[in-house]
Amino acid sequence: MNDKCAAGTGRFLEAMARSMEIPIERMEDYYFRQGEPCTITSMCSVFAESEVINLINEGVEPGRIVKGLLLSLAGRVSALTLRLGVIEDVVLTGGVAKNRGVREALEKKLGTRIKALDGTDPQLAGALGAALIAADFAAGRSSG
Repeated sequence: MNDKCAAGTGRFLEAMARSMEIPIERMEDYYFRQGEPCTITSMCSVFAESEVINLINEGVEPGRIVKGLLLSLAGRVSALTLRLGVIEDVVLTGGVAKNRGVREALEKKLGTRIKALDGTDPQLAGALGAALIAADFAAGRSSG
């Protein structure tokens, strides 16, 4: 999540995939195509979508647009992450973690490897964490 809007989340990618008529599962394929990324300047999902539509109408290669979108998302997320002082031991969770392009873009922006949740669906990480906290609380091991 970020402090502005949905522009740093999976919802942002869903909206952009819909605008580009690309299945969200295939966005990472476009990220790894040849070509320089487009620059997506808007921090707002609505305005970024307008930029994408303009780029499509100008005939810009979809791979360049997707690469620009993922780098833009990674830029927003990494800026928030770096504010926290996180330098290593980064784990990406949620549905976005399934996108190799997002992981690579974040690694570039953060200058560190993103660790994988081996054997665990990254979309379930938050729910699993909440269940563990609830189990600790129910057992009287609450730290708060």
